[in-house]
Amino acid sequence: MQLSPAFTMEAVLDTRLVGYWSDKNLYQGAMEAADIAFRPDGTGWAYWSRVGGGFFVLRFSWDTPKDWQLVLGLREELSGRWRAERHTVRHRVTSQAACDTKIVLTYKIRAGHDVLGRPATLLEADQPISRGTVGDRFALERELAGDEQDPAARRRTGNVVQHRSAPAVNHDERSGLGRPRQSGWRS
Repeated sequence: MQLSPAFTMEAVLDTRLVGYWSDKNLYQGAMEAADIAFRPDGTGWAYWSRVGGGFFVLRFSWDTPKDWQLVLGLREELSGRWRAERHTVRHRVTSQAACDTKIVLTYKIRAGHDVLGRPATLLEADQPISRGTVGDRFALERELAGDEQDPAARRRTGNVVQHRSAPAVNHDERSGLGRPRQSGWRS
């Protein structure tokens, strides 16, 4: 599904947010991780995953109408299971629903450190993005590829529909994932 920006030409985007942010290097020994990505076109996603195979995606449009205010227009929720296969993470979406929720956050971007004391650019919000899954603190991980989409997004290759994959957690194939059913899994 291709998302289009939900905001008009008057939208103001804080370009410092553009990129891929993650909490995986902020908490030692975490069995789960949450990422948030902001595209320069005003769309983005939040991705939560845990060791053992569960994942959750929120797709949204975003805007920064006032200093230090971030508005996320949630458009779609997805969840399911992931599995590792030959250095690739495959996602199986088991639940997908449209939503129309707006979250207004106060945020700041500042210099800080990760859990190992390495310098990091931090994004901190005044509340979690999604209680119980996607928190309120992230470190800038990398720039986004121009056409990058969330890990559960489908792409069409010829007549085959595939899911793109980019794990939030360093998933280990030996972590007891077992052998999930082959039908319905996409890479």
